[in-house]
Amino acid sequence: MMSRAKDNAIAFVVFSRQNRVASFGYRIWAMRTSFYIKNRDVDLPVKVSIHGPDPDPRNRPGFKFAVDGVKTLHHESTAWRFEDGARPGWFLGADAAPGVKHLVRIRFPWSTFEPGSPSGDQPTMSKSVGQHLLLSAPDPLKAADVDVYLSDTGKPYWPDEEQARIDNAIMGPLTNDAGQILTAVATHRSLWRDVATEELAELSRGHTGPLGRIIAVNGDETGFLWMREVIAPNTMLRPYDADELHQATHIPPRQGT
Repeated sequence: MMSRAKDNAIAFVVFSRQNRVASFGYRIWAMRTSFYIKNRDVDLPVKVSIHGPDPDPRNRPGFKFAVDGVKTLHHESTAWRFEDGARPGWFLGADAAPGVKHLVRIRFPWSTFEPGSPSGDQPTMSKSVGQHLLLSAPDPLKAADVDVYLSDTGKPYWPDEEQARIDNAIMGPLTNDAGQILTAVATHRSLWRDVATEELAELSRGHTGPLGRIIAVNGDETGFLWMREVIAPNTMLRPYDADELHQATHIPPRQGT
C-alpha cells in the first residue's frame, strides 16, 4: 500500500538557538515516481527534481536542477551560481555505493549564523510533513551539511549508519512509486580547504550594500550538486535576463537512457 503523503515528506531547518538565526527551510518529498527538494516558507526558485523510472516512456529518469517560478527572480531571492558552475539542467550524481547515488550536499557555513545575520523564517511545523528536523548550527570554522542519497537496491542507505543513528542525524527514508528510496544525513564538517566557500566570501568583499541570505549552486567534479547558503551583499546578484530566464525555467527533456 502506498504511504500517505505526509509520511513521504521531510522538512528541516538549521537553527542557532544562541543567536536566534535560522537557515532557509527545506522540504524533501516523494510524488509518484519522483522526489523533489525545494525551499520551504520562502518562495525561492531553487528546485531539485529526482525522477525515477516511469511507466510513461516520455518521462526519462534523471536528476535536474532548475529555477521554479518567475515571480521571485530578483536581487533578494535568486539563486547565484559560479560562472563555471551548475547551470540549470541535468546532472549525474556521484556513486556512493553499489546501486546508490550521492545527489546533493546542502551546506550551511558557521558564518551564516553569526549575530545579526539575515535569518530565514523561524522554524514552523506543517501537518503535511511527516518528519520535522531542527538541526543545530555548526561551531566556528565548521559547516552543517545535509547529504542526500538515492538507493535503487530496495534498502535505504546512510553512510556510517551506526554512527549517524547515535548522532540522531538520520533523515528519511522516503519511497517513490518506482521503489526507489531517498535518504539524507546531517553532518558537521570542517571548512578547511573548502575552496568554493572561501571564493564566495572573497567575492562578497568586493560588493557593498545590505546583506542577504542567498543560495549558491555549483557542481562537484564527482557529479553531485552543491547548494550553499551564503550571507553576502545583494549587489553581488543580478536578475536573470530574458534568455537566461527561458533556459532556467524550460529544461529540455533528458536524452538517452
